[in-house]
Amino acid sequence: MKRLCLLLAAAALACLLAVVATAAPPVVRGEAYVVENATTGEVLAASDARERLPIASITKLMTALVALDRVGLDEVVTVSGRTAAVGESTINLRPGELVAVRDLLSAALVQSANDAANAVAEHVAGTIPRFVELMNARAQELGLTDTHFVNPNGLDAPGHVSSARDVTRLARVAMRKPFIRDTVKLVSATAAGRTPSAAMPGARSRSSNCSSGSSAKSAPCRSASTT
Repeated sequence: MKRLCLLLAAAALACLLAVVATAAPPVVRGEAYVVENATTGEVLAASDARERLPIASITKLMTALVALDRVGLDEVVTVSGRTAAVGESTINLRPGELVAVRDLLSAALVQSANDAANAVAEHVAGTIPRFVELMNARAQELGLTDTHFVNPNGLDAPGHVSSARDVTRLARVAMRKPFIRDTVKLVSATAAGRTPSAAMPGARSRSSNCSSGSSAKSAPCRSASTT
């Protein structure tokens, strides 16, 4: 009887393994993708991994990486008029406002705030073009040969592209930074007296929760918005 039970269990396991082995892969609607084992780096699935495509706000991972290599999180940034004027997803920064790098990077990574990303870029390099040069140099160092940046925020622009392979490599490197790793887990974060929340692409979110202040002097609280 014991032997029969073992045989039945073995047969059931064999059937289960056969089903798993023959199961169709999930449908992926992305133009290109890479799925890898985060521990070993083994690529488990890929499609058009080297195709150069716009990468939108994934760009901000490189923005944060370059900034963290060069400035401290508690440094204070003076927001310029150029930065405050950038559109789409923002935390509505105002010219002359003083905000800590920590808060700006939190807003860039959680809310995908374009004005925050640009403010950090100007603080680090003096101008956006100079910061973009640093981004592209870092990409070369990391072997991101399919990647070219035009801005620090990810807004669509001719020549601003990367590939599934490259952004996977970029993410792996970025996750080694404790600040980035901890921040991207969040769905909301207080930045410059605002509490922006992570939102799905195309969604519009507003928050007036100002219970916590910035770690730097900031302007009165205003709603954060994403379009």
